Amino acid sequence: MDFIRGAGIVLFYLLSLPPFSAENQKLQGGHFDRLFNSIRDTWLSASGKGNTSDVKKLIPEFFYMPEFLENRFNFDLGEKVGDVFLPPWARGSVRQFIRKHREALECDYAAEKAVNVFYHYTYEGNVDVDAVTDPAMKASVIAQINHFGQTSKQLF
Repeated sequence: MDFIRGAGIVLFYLLSLPPFSAENQKLQGGHFDRLFNSIRDTWLSASGKGNTSDVKKLIPEFFYMPEFLENRFNFDLGEKVGDVFLPPWARGSVRQFIRKHREALECDYAAEKAVNVFYHYTYEGNVDVDAVTDPAMKASVIAQINHFGQTSKQLF
């Protein structure tokens, strides 16, 4: 189930790029009903401010591929949708948006101070599952890792 949810997130973000658009359409029963068309709206939903059940992760394309934010192929997505609406600091430029995301990823600013970290069980080597003796706690740790994966040591 985690694979399907993860694949759904990728398809959500890459909606305007073939072959992902066709796969997204298949996933939605032949039509598009969940559109990625606004950074702000997606952030508000995923951050719990708009929808407490929405869980999304950033995909690598947020750091290197501006084309995924454009509807270059003018797909009919069930409603008139152009490029993804960007935050004001991007100044309408998908390249500026990606450049700033990449800079943020590579900066020295401490994620802990910004409370921008994953749950501690998801970090590789942070917990020795075999050393957990309480069966309920062990099941909880394993479930956490299985459902949310492990955080990569390095993205690029």
